[in-house]
Amino acid sequence: FEWAAKVTSPITVFVALARSHYTHSLESRLYFASMIRSLDASGQTLSNFLTQQDPEGRRTADFLLRAHAYDALVPHLESRPAEAGAIAPLLFPAGRSPEVKTHADALEGLLMQLAVKGRAGGAAARFTKGLIDYASVAPPDQAARIALYLKLNEELLPRSIRPSLASLDRYLPSDVLDDAGLTPTQARSNWPTDAWTFTLHFASTGVYSGWTSRFTARGWKPSGSSLVRDFGSLRVTLLPKIYQGDEEDFLHGSEAQRFLSSVKADLRDPSIQGVILRTHAQFRIPNLFDKKVTQGKLLLDGACRSAWDLRELRKRCPSCQFIVNTGTGRGKLNNDAVIAVVEGLANDLDWDQIGADFARTSPSTSARIQGPWTPPFAEALKVLEARERLDAKAAGAKS
Repeated sequence: FEWAAKVTSPITVFVALARSHYTHSLESRLYFASMIRSLDASGQTLSNFLTQQDPEGRRTADFLLRAHAYDALVPHLESRPAEAGAIAPLLFPAGRSPEVKTHADALEGLLMQLAVKGRAGGAAARFTKGLIDYASVAPPDQAARIALYLKLNEELLPRSIRPSLASLDRYLPSDVLDDAGLTPTQARSNWPTDAWTFTLHFASTGVYSGWTSRFTARGWKPSGSSLVRDFGSLRVTLLPKIYQGDEEDFLHGSEAQRFLSSVKADLRDPSIQGVILRTHAQFRIPNLFDKKVTQGKLLLDGACRSAWDLRELRKRCPSCQFIVNTGTGRGKLNNDAVIAVVEGLANDLDWDQIGADFARTSPSTSARIQGPWTPPFAEALKVLEARERLDAKAAGAKS
């Protein structure tokens, strides 16, 4: 707290957040607040500062998306909607298309939160308008990526701005959004019809107790150490596994190893349909996805910023389904996600229906959670790039 209060150089915070994978969310918010105070004192906006310090856009996207992941950026844009329009183009730096691909999932997360939290104050509309205006002067490949990003997420955007998206059509091949590869596979297609089991891994008895209270209130019944509930002829079992963390619920030594071994075993066990993690972001979960993982496994990782690993998770297990967190993990947020996913699947809903119900019943929570219902910007970029290669090849042959 004392160190953050003494920060007077915005460049200190820019470097710290753009480069760090491990900063705590509270620290990051304190640093970001100090940065904004120092910029205000100098009469400079955040977007102007970033443009001056990083004119080629080498680290600005990293910085902005980390500030978002640490719950600092969206509140800033809510309070200053005009900044949302100025910052938007900085996330799609000219000549650096690979950066957009690297940040695709994080860009999805930012738009999801802006669509919920930044709608009333105008930040979401300003952000969208900033990207539309930039597309008109951006290099063709970046204009196409901006068009794909916004058109894919059209239903998230304020209704007032949606007619403006028509101007983006000229940058985007008309059939890219219809590609069959963008449709998520259904998690339960290879699961048994009469019984499912999901394991939940808790780093403390306190978090476990809160979960038990929430779910018994929803009609889940104790059965030994588990909770069970019948959905017609389907019985779903939630099997908790509890580890002994420190005073802040971090796992160490033998407990950390027990956790990792248990999660790896669950991922390999065909009798377990899904694995739910309620621990801190202290482990490299993608490393547990080896060739022995059961195909079609569902993973719900409620740890802080678990969405940072989404690209690697999908690469390790293309047939698996992942539900991840774009920001700071919290008990209510994670419980809301488990309810939406587990009960939605048990009620025979598809992913689009689960996402729609989640957004309707828990809008603030669903805006922080990415799942198979989230518009797949990363996958859509692959489709776009493949189409661009084909067009370039055809143009070369014609020439």
